[in-house]
Amino acid sequence: MKNFIATLLTPFIILPTLSFAQEQDKKPENLVPNPSFEEVEKKVKEPGQIDLATPWFSASTAPVDLYSKKAKNPQITVPRNNYGEEKPLTGDNYAGFTAYGYKNKAKRSYIEVKLTKPLEAGKEYCVKFHISSADISKYAVNDIGAYLSKTKVVAKSDEKLNNVPQIISRKHTVYTKQFYWTPVCGVYKAKGGEQYLVIGNFTDDAKLKVVKQRRPRGFTTPQTYDAYYYIDDVSVIPAEEVKSCDCDTKPGEQRMETVKREFESDPNAIVEEQKAAAAKVTTIMFDEKKSNLTEDDIKLIDGIIAKMKAQPESKVLLEGFIDPSESDVVDLDKKRVFAIYKYMVSKGIAKERIERKYSNSQKLADTTGNKPQANMRVVITFK
Repeated sequence: MKNFIATLLTPFIILPTLSFAQEQDKKPENLVPNPSFEEVEKKVKEPGQIDLATPWFSASTAPVDLYSKKAKNPQITVPRNNYGEEKPLTGDNYAGFTAYGYKNKAKRSYIEVKLTKPLEAGKEYCVKFHISSADISKYAVNDIGAYLSKTKVVAKSDEKLNNVPQIISRKHTVYTKQFYWTPVCGVYKAKGGEQYLVIGNFTDDAKLKVVKQRRPRGFTTPQTYDAYYYIDDVSVIPAEEVKSCDCDTKPGEQRMETVKREFESDPNAIVEEQKAAAAKVTTIMFDEKKSNLTEDDIKLIDGIIAKMKAQPESKVLLEGFIDPSESDVVDLDKKRVFAIYKYMVSKGIAKERIERKYSNSQKLADTTGNKPQANMRVVITFK
């Protein structure tokens, strides 16, 4: 009798488990077709052929470029091409557009696509794309954003579009990063019926933040008088299907590291212990190829200095990291560590209380390959 009852109950036990597993494996619904430009109608032979990556197209008469690993024209190959060198974030292809032209010497271009279905009124969506500043570009700018529209955006000239992007950095970040992909994202609450996505720079020259870029080592081609960006992995996903949609927060900006446990114990005790351990670790993030401290960094270090003065027996370990893309800067990990070391000493902390340790370009703080920014840091451990 017991076995008979167990047989009857088994489907009711297993089915919910299978249903949960299926929910766990379900991928977020991306409303952007061909999001990484992999589907190409025919061979890419020259610049300006974004239309081959159906259904993408240029929103103005200034053409958007399509780069492909299969292309034979060296101007549009992957990873090396006429604007520099960049590996795709996904697959073998990516696109490229002009976000700014010095004294209008280069016309801005805009990349556009029709979504797989219109957005629902009142529903929130995470809009996200990844860009990388081209190596040969002389300039980098802020305010690269995305505009969502109910109707197709088509300009009959190569002039700047005057639409107001709904997705743009709250910090008005200047996108100077080269050699890897920087995410740009934000949450958009739909009015309903939006079905076209346009990406580019919509801000007037007079209001733009423009930064000059140095040409990286290894490139001999003269710099172009523009701000040119590669773009890859574009998505519009219902907000409830993603964990986070805030690209204005730097990786590690919360300055904490989670302590992993290999055994189970009282959950409350573990949480308290993790909090105590994490409080002893502070991470200072640096911009690419930089070693200078910001005002926010100084505030964090001042907090550590205060703790050290309150506990005269305490010490700290400063461990510097760099990303392989920064390897052309000599001793950058040491420079980053020394900047913090020098400041702490200037505030009265004895040198013997500060231990220094360095990584190299092959030792990554983040080994996923997707977040090189996480490598550009100094980890301060309070002992």
